[in-house]
Amino acid sequence: MGQTRKRKQTRSRRRPKQRGGQQAPFITIYLMCFNEEVLLPFTVNHYKKQFPSSHIVVCDNESIDNSVQIAKSLGCEIYSFSTGGQFSEEALTKVRNTIWKSAQTDWVLVADMDEVLCINEKQVRAEQAKGVTVIRSEAYDMIGESKTARANNIDISAIAKGTRLKSYDKLLCFNRTQVQEMNYSLGSHESNPTGTVKMSEKPYRLYHFKYLGEQYYMGLAKGYTQRRAKAGQFQELFIEDLTDEKIAAKYKEKLANAAPVVPLKSCAEETPQT
Repeated sequence: MGQTRKRKQTRSRRRPKQRGGQQAPFITIYLMCFNEEVLLPFTVNHYKKQFPSSHIVVCDNESIDNSVQIAKSLGCEIYSFSTGGQFSEEALTKVRNTIWKSAQTDWVLVADMDEVLCINEKQVRAEQAKGVTVIRSEAYDMIGESKTARANNIDISAIAKGTRLKSYDKLLCFNRTQVQEMNYSLGSHESNPTGTVKMSEKPYRLYHFKYLGEQYYMGLAKGYTQRRAKAGQFQELFIEDLTDEKIAAKYKEKLANAAPVVPLKSCAEETPQT
């Protein structure tokens, strides 16, 4: 194996700006990333479609797959941060709580790569006109039935099964000029925004694409288990990820409990652009 180079926290010096009549970005979108070459094109292209005038930053935590190259090819800025090859929710939380403060846009969105918020620029502008500074979400754990490890035999946006996931009703999209701090907890499941905070009355659907299929979830869970092991993170929270049988059992339980959910494809079609 080649020598592994440690990455320091770095940021590309590119900044979104208006060029030759090109519209300046309306929103900056920050996507957390570790080995997300499968989901990355899907998630980035979704947000590009919903926000044509967006600046997307992929916050990469030492990916060893093609995530960075793919992100660059899609025009994303790369922000790299190191955790010594280990999984560190503390480091991720710090990034989520701070990286948006240097954005050049008023509105920002901070999410994991498997979190897709169904909202567009027209809707955010409409909420802003009402004085809203923070967008509420209504989360669903989407359950796919891919038979491959790369989930390349299904249309992710067409997955129509899932479960309501109240613990994932995250506050991902907000106006950084009005919000001083988000105060995300570990995992960002909870937050306590401060500053001028006015929540949207309407919650927008947040799709969580973790369980795309048994083989896909198996690879995902094993990858994170290995990183957690390096950090000695075998808390009870992660025990379910330690054996193939437990991983498979969790996916099958999720699939058995899944109910019909409006797919992302239909949700996006219901949100017309300007």
